[in-house]
Amino acid sequence: MIMSQPIPQDVAKQIADQVLAGNKIAAIKLHRDVTGEGLKESKDAVEALEAELRSKNPQAFAARAAGRGCLSAIVLCALGTLAVLLTASALRAEEPATVPVKARERIGVYDSRAIAVAYAGSAAHEKTMSALMAEHAKAKAAGDTKRLDELENEGAARQRTMHKQGFSMAPVDNILEQIKDKLPAIAETSGVTVLVSKWDKDTLAKHPSAEQVDVTMALVDAFNPGPRQRKGASEIQKHAPISLEQAENLSD
Repeated sequence: MIMSQPIPQDVAKQIADQVLAGNKIAAIKLHRDVTGEGLKESKDAVEALEAELRSKNPQAFAARAAGRGCLSAIVLCALGTLAVLLTASALRAEEPATVPVKARERIGVYDSRAIAVAYAGSAAHEKTMSALMAEHAKAKAAGDTKRLDELENEGAARQRTMHKQGFSMAPVDNILEQIKDKLPAIAETSGVTVLVSKWDKDTLAKHPSAEQVDVTMALVDAFNPGPRQRKGASEIQKHAPISLEQAENLSD
């Protein structure tokens, strides 16, 4: 049988302090270490001491209980806040992502007839015609009838093309080639991504929902037309185009 050791006064105070602080397990361990008693004996001794202290100083135990209550309230409040935050986060996660609205495409459309009218009086057109006439004069002076026939046929073909471009719906890509360096700036200023003839149904069909911006006069002005040519380019747009067959048969 193990004899219990007497508890020094200072250790007895430490045990009592642990009991008052609510650290019963620490009090039991300290009791065992000092007395050498078993767990049950030390537990019984500490609980007896707790009962004795509670009867002598109930206020200390009441204050400790109140502290635990405050702490519990703080913990519960924190847990409640955390739950609200987690719920809000989950709800936000379930919300469908906002899909950015794609800006509507803008394309520049033009009346190709107005472009042909503006080109007909431009310096670029006069330059090409002057070169053709110079070739014709040279061939005539040399008596080169074969070359004369070729140049006259070329002139007639150019005239038929201009008729179809200026009065019907023939493409004017060869004319726009004369101002190709100005086209990017016109497109940027107009806020469009591509330039399309209003008669080019196939290309327009590729942009069914695009906003169409008329850039006809911006293209006309790129040829630096005189007042008469500019007015003609504006007036031609007020009339419906004739058919390609009709334009083919127009005389000078």
